[in-house]
Amino acid sequence: MRALKHLFHSLPSASRGLLVYFAVLALGSLVLGMTTGISLLPFIWLSGPEFWHGQVWRIVTHGCFPVNVIDFIVNGLLIAFVGAWVEVRSSRWIILAVSLAGILGAGLVKVLVQPRVDVAIGGIAPIGFALLAAWIKLCGNEEVQLITTTTKVWLAGMIFSVLSLAMVFFSCSPVQGLITACAWPSGWAFLWCHDRFLRARSARMAGSNRIGRLEI
Repeated sequence: MRALKHLFHSLPSASRGLLVYFAVLALGSLVLGMTTGISLLPFIWLSGPEFWHGQVWRIVTHGCFPVNVIDFIVNGLLIAFVGAWVEVRSSRWIILAVSLAGILGAGLVKVLVQPRVDVAIGGIAPIGFALLAAWIKLCGNEEVQLITTTTKVWLAGMIFSVLSLAMVFFSCSPVQGLITACAWPSGWAFLWCHDRFLRARSARMAGSNRIGRLEI
């Protein structure tokens, strides 16, 4: 117990905050369901018909609430391990932005591909997929210890991504699983755009500095 407490306090702020947020939601949902029989999931999950009939908030809320304890444990571990690594290599804002990009990406694919299919998706798996993509992109050439062997982060990330996809497949239909997994390329695309933006801004600043020196 002391080791878990030490591990929790050693996590960066955003990763620790996400874990607390999802833990409170998971516990609150469990208590609410056991005491009143009420579930909040039907009000936050995302389906095409509900989105196109004006319930646009679902494109965000569907990925902000754990479906069950297993959903929280699996993706909570990814946040604690992969998310913390990404946050240390970048910033707390990047991990939050990547998570949001994953949720929005999976949600957009859902409402565009299945605008009339009244089958909802939900859970925090999109965050896990997006963080795996960010881990590979930002730390791909670094090494990580997996049980008894050391391997590259990109290989470990791909293994975890495939395992996560398999778990999503078993927990829902293959089509809904593929839609959820679209959070992976969404997280990657966000970081690619962010990197391009930073390079363009640096180039503009360097050009402005050269012009300033010439004027002086």
